[in-house]
Amino acid sequence: LLNIQDWELQQTFEYVFLYATVPLFALYLGLRFPGYFPPVLHLMASAISGALIFLVLITPASVFSHSAPVFQLMVLAYVFLWLGVMIDHLRKKRPGAIPLFIGGLIFITGSINDILFTNNLINSANLAHATALIFVIFTYFSKTLIPDRPMESLSAAPSETGLTDMGSIETGSIETG
Repeated sequence: LLNIQDWELQQTFEYVFLYATVPLFALYLGLRFPGYFPPVLHLMASAISGALIFLVLITPASVFSHSAPVFQLMVLAYVFLWLGVMIDHLRKKRPGAIPLFIGGLIFITGSINDILFTNNLINSANLAHATALIFVIFTYFSKTLIPDRPMESLSAAPSETGLTDMGSIETGSIETG
């Protein structure tokens, strides 16, 4: 795409963008599931990623290419934390949990494939980019197309859920002072 002929520069770009993904994904998880991912976790992920990016920018590829296992451990930590959140959401029958879990499982499978592939443990292809897109699509379906109400209330009458005929939430009176 950029027609970069220098292999080391290509590797630098790839590692910088790769290492920037975890803090961004951590930010997403913190916004999507605020009670499960404390801000200190995001600060740690950002600090570790920032240090890795700094390492990439100041050292040659022969040095920074050995930093991938640190990144991969951080990714695996978030994978296990996210799985815990999803199991809790499935257990509590939260709306949208099933498509979000399926999309996440596809993304996790692609990420684990890439970790094994980059460590020369399996002979496949990099799949995380495609599986990340699948995760984004499933996330859209889980949040946008499924109402944000507990599953038990989906079959309840509108008066029991606080919804009117128009679908708006009844708010009652608001006192201003």
